[in-house]
Amino acid sequence: MNYEGNKYFMQYLVDFIRGYCQEISSCHTNLQVCSVPIRNQLWRPPDSGLVKLNFDASFLKDSRVSFTAVLVRNNEGKFLGACTYPFREVVDATVAEARACKRAMIFTANIGGNELFWKKTL
Repeated sequence: MNYEGNKYFMQYLVDFIRGYCQEISSCHTNLQVCSVPIRNQLWRPPDSGLVKLNFDASFLKDSRVSFTAVLVRNNEGKFLGACTYPFREVVDATVAEARACKRAMIFTANIGGNELFWKKTL
């Protein structure tokens, strides 16, 4: 498989997806009900009619691999889409974050987000 000029072997993709599914399963297992009202949480909704784009990247220096996660929500907090992207041959964390930003905007455009209020997650 070829993605953004990088060749990926099927087993690599299968292992990545399995690992991702295990992480999601682990998150569901460890979730606890939050008693804090939404207005006191870190995430703030965008203005009506806009969507908010949250994204972040991880960077593994030794292997020069990064992973990006993207989350899109509307002003009511409704999830409009989420995805992850792997990248190879990434030179540093700054490049990983820049690629994450680009991928996040492309993803949002593809799901129909014309006007964006975006915020880089910490």
